[in-house]
Amino acid sequence: MKPALRRTTWIVLVVVSGAIVAAAWYYYLIQPGLDYPRDTVAKADVTSLTTQLNVYMKLNGFYPTTEQGLAALVTKPQSAPIPEHWIQHFRDLPRDPWRHDYVYRLLGALESGPIDVYSRGPDGIDSSDDIRAAP
Repeated sequence: MKPALRRTTWIVLVVVSGAIVAAAWYYYLIQPGLDYPRDTVAKADVTSLTTQLNVYMKLNGFYPTTEQGLAALVTKPQSAPIPEHWIQHFRDLPRDPWRHDYVYRLLGALESGPIDVYSRGPDGIDSSDDIRAAP
């Protein structure tokens, strides 16, 4: 084998090995959340949103209306009922792992609850794959 060919083979081997090591490092160290199931992330977000809605209710005596929605956790509602003790709970509302908005509904006629918060899942429509927090 000629020295120039041997040197080229060695360089190719080092570059390919380095690329494999870099890809493994990137996958396992930089993006550890890629293997995390999306529905688990959605359940955690729904739990967090529900917790913050409960804090909103404790501070103000009522939940946001369905029309005010989850946006009431980001900006103070300007329509009735306007909360007296409003605080900003989130800088921006999270989106579910499929890039859809979470759904919030105030159930019943009373502003004191119950509430329903969920992700519509991968298909983005109300269906059997909707994701709610564990009871």
